[in-house]
Amino acid sequence: LLPLDRRVLACSVPLVGQHLVVLVKYHSVPAYAVCELCLEVLFEWEIFANLADLSVKNGYDITIRGIALSMLFAHWCYWTASFVGIPGLIAQKRRAPLESRSTSLKRSSVVLNVQGSMKRCLESTNNGMDLNAFEALVHRKKLPYQKKQIKQLFEAADVNKSNYIEEEEMQRLLAHMKIMAEVLALEAEEQHEHESVFELADASMKEKQKKEVAHLKEKALAIVSATHNAAHCLEHAAH
Repeated sequence: LLPLDRRVLACSVPLVGQHLVVLVKYHSVPAYAVCELCLEVLFEWEIFANLADLSVKNGYDITIRGIALSMLFAHWCYWTASFVGIPGLIAQKRRAPLESRSTSLKRSSVVLNVQGSMKRCLESTNNGMDLNAFEALVHRKKLPYQKKQIKQLFEAADVNKSNYIEEEEMQRLLAHMKIMAEVLALEAEEQHEHESVFELADASMKEKQKKEVAHLKEKALAIVSATHNAAHCLEHAAH
């Protein structure tokens, strides 16, 4: 045990602060990085300022200097890894708007492609498509909508409350399908918005993140592809 004097407190308080400001990360990653950097500068300043006085002569254990230097080395490794990951983070942020715009354009074109086939399908039916038929099509083609979402899409498009999707309600259904696809994609993208700058440097975290991003991209593409195939589903249901 070390004496709890000014030197020990001066070297320990910044470390405690670094653990407390982790909560800032969930509000703003840049603010968290600035807080961590300021506390790191204060910590290293106190270590070097008091290193000469951390001696057996002043009542400290013989290992105290080695412990302090080991902590410094560990922090340098930590920060080096963090700074190495920054270029990758910046590149990822720059690609995100382009990928988002490209995906949005693809979804818009998919809705336009579905429009013609859906119109022909609805014209071939007498009353239109009811909720059960619409739900069956969604499940059969594995569209990325849950049962509650399917009902919401149907009810939002069924303006006259006839329990059938008719030709004049087709555009409303297409619009709501597009909106729902956008919401699902945004929810998937938001899972990675608050990733820490420092976690990107760790090799295992990078590999895990790549797999998660690939999975989310596949899900987004599945949404677009499923919406594109909705017209074929409706054509089969008409028969």
